[in-house]
Amino acid sequence: MSEKQEVLAKVEAQIRAQYERMAAAVQSSVEYATDQDSKAESKYDTRGLEASYLAAGQAEQVEELSEALQMFETWDLPDLEEDSAIEVGALVEADAEGELVFYLIATKGGGVVCEHEGCDLTVLTPDSPLGAKLLGMRAGDLIEKPAITIFTVS
Repeated sequence: MSEKQEVLAKVEAQIRAQYERMAAAVQSSVEYATDQDSKAESKYDTRGLEASYLAAGQAEQVEELSEALQMFETWDLPDLEEDSAIEVGALVEADAEGELVFYLIATKGGGVVCEHEGCDLTVLTPDSPLGAKLLGMRAGDLIEKPAITIFTVS
């Protein structure tokens, strides 16, 4: 298994775990919102309404995680050369303020963090501030704030 396929599997497992936790939370919220004990006892009692809002928000997160999971399950990452510019699908090894880190640039799953080679690997989307800064950069390039030196792009 290539390094990028290994990273993809780790990120997919992390997203799957988040999806399963969130799906269970949605189920609990829906059960609470529709439970007889959640019925309003007065016009000021909003427990049931609040629980239904919570369930709706969690359901949106589950949908986002589902879409990310589907993408990661079928994603064929591009093979990039050592001197390639960072693009969607790039695995970036960098020094971030004295710490070795890895970034995977993806269209979904931003913010997911897992371990890779004993370091943090963070999924960044092009919409995130750091993801936008990294796009188009190459090994050896520097970002001033936050202080990041790009070691490799693959």
